[in-house]
Amino acid sequence: MIKTISYKAPCSSLIKNEDYLPFHISFPSEETSTPIYWRTGNFENKLIEIGINEKSGSICSIALILPGGINQKQVKNTVEKKTIQGFPIFQISELLKETYKDELCEFNVFIKKAAL
Repeated sequence: MIKTISYKAPCSSLIKNEDYLPFHISFPSEETSTPIYWRTGNFENKLIEIGINEKSGSICSIALILPGGINQKQVKNTVEKKTIQGFPIFQISELLKETYKDELCEFNVFIKKAAL
């Protein structure tokens, strides 16, 4: 798991959904020519990829590569979570040796009228 070390104000984004890529969001102010990619999922039918700027540690892109099944039913959140307004900055010193950091983790995709 990568570690969040701080937060910054949110920035503008570009959102795309295409046939071959169900969901892709990029943050032009954080784009870089050599991002570090943190990827998680089961790597068979579920995969999400987060591009991280190798200099600032900020997210430069988020892509849902393989969504698995997409659920439309409402899910009750039984765990109270602290909400933080901002954009995470990750500790990247350990990631600089790699282009891809892969971690196995199950996730589910839920879709509502105005949220994914």
